[in-house]
Amino acid sequence: MSRIVALLGAECTGKSTLAEALARRFSAGLVTEYLREWCDTHGRTPHQHEQAHIAAEQARRIDTAARRQVSSTSRESGRRRPRSM
Repeated sequence: MSRIVALLGAECTGKSTLAEALARRFSAGLVTEYLREWCDTHGRTPHQHEQAHIAAEQARRIDTAARRQVSSTSRESGRRRPRSM
């Protein structure tokens, strides 16, 4: 069974650090915050007309990661397990 965990909270409260630690601990995928990447790239916060693109890109990345996880889980469950002797 695959699960998705989303962390919500105020700025600078350790969400990214916690997410990275959880991903390492559970050998899980990680989808980082696209808004932060966008702001770092552009050197500013987005204007109102740019926010829909940012939200759509974040959703696309989450969807892609979830599909990758489902695909990986499906392949693993289809493998034959060795018999116990």
